[in-house]
Amino acid sequence: MIKIIKVTLVIFNVAYFFGVIWFVFADITWDVIEPIYEDLTPDHNLDYFMNYYKLEENSQMRNTVISCYFAFTTLSTVGFGDFHPESNIEKWVGTVVLLLGVAMFSFLLGQFIEILEKYQALNAELEDADNL
Repeated sequence: MIKIIKVTLVIFNVAYFFGVIWFVFADITWDVIEPIYEDLTPDHNLDYFMNYYKLEENSQMRNTVISCYFAFTTLSTVGFGDFHPESNIEKWVGTVVLLLGVAMFSFLLGQFIEILEKYQALNAELEDADNL
């Protein structure tokens, strides 16, 4: 049971880490791009994560939740589509995160299967002892 809790905590920590990294990346990208387009009309839609989802208007807590949610759905390759990369550079970084997510979840799933196999082996030994 402790190993399952440890695997779950690892998943949440990795999602939080990638969420914070994604938010910092999106913020830096937006800070670089925004001054270039500051003379555009207000109705012009700049396709960047920070601008598209209006993250500058949110509280830090809400942005953390959005970023972690985005990272978790991306890392798990579920990708519901409600939050997604907007610009080409964000899509490239998102692709790398997807590949890392596949590798990470494959490793963690292997760990989880190993835990289940050990549990089944322990139960098999106990059932054999009951039969004696």
